[in-house]
Amino acid sequence: MIADSPSLAAAAAAQALLGLSGRTILVTGASGTIGGAVARRLAGLGARLALSGRRDAAMAEFLGTLPGAGHAVIAADLTDRDLAASLVERAAEGLGAPLTGIAHCAGEHVLRPARYLTDGDITGATALTSAAALALARGLAGQECEGRSLVLISSVAAHAGAGGLAAYGAGFAGMEAASRALAVELAGAHIRVNCVASGHLEGPLDAKLRKLLPEPAYAALRARHLLGIGRAEQVASAMIFLLSDAAAWITGTTLVVDGGYLAQ
Repeated sequence: MIADSPSLAAAAAAQALLGLSGRTILVTGASGTIGGAVARRLAGLGARLALSGRRDAAMAEFLGTLPGAGHAVIAADLTDRDLAASLVERAAEGLGAPLTGIAHCAGEHVLRPARYLTDGDITGATALTSAAALALARGLAGQECEGRSLVLISSVAAHAGAGGLAAYGAGFAGMEAASRALAVELAGAHIRVNCVASGHLEGPLDAKLRKLLPEPAYAALRARHLLGIGRAEQVASAMIFLLSDAAAWITGTTLVVDGGYLAQ
């Protein structure tokens, strides 16, 4: 017990610094790679979560693995404007308290050359990015609670061009622009708005690209990440920081977590 005391004290100090215990937070895309990592970290820090995603069975199963109590699953497809607009209110009802934060992790990867883009690809690129961000911000602004934070997952594709990612990158670039305007507008209501721009991560998408891309192209993608391909937990840590009291004086910014991809 004595040997464990320093580590327990350090964990308690870190938890106090972040100030997330007892917070009520909506995590969208919670059945995905990044959303799942964010939810696990938040639950471990004592937050109560409303989990949103399109795969109901996966969401229910995931809920049972989280530490803590009082979590809820809120079914929603953020490409449905009506459901997106009401999601914050329904999440607050599910938790029995106004939301103090939102981690928007829902997204869909679109890899398609410009000549093959469909109208659905183009509208879909904004549905889960800028359109969803605006709907969530509108809902959060309607909640009466101090110290609220909206953190949006973005991508390095918003900052650096790559073939086949025009629609994908445009969606995130628009969302980052919207986040800066929202940060200015909502500061008076004590709502912080920030983004995390992620590089390429291990997981299902990496496995998919490994099969789709020619070997030289995939090797080049890996080489661009100077610290290696990332893990969802590394991006989740950045989102947790921006949601927390440790980032209380940060708004309107994009934190790049990309293993050095944009440094070149």
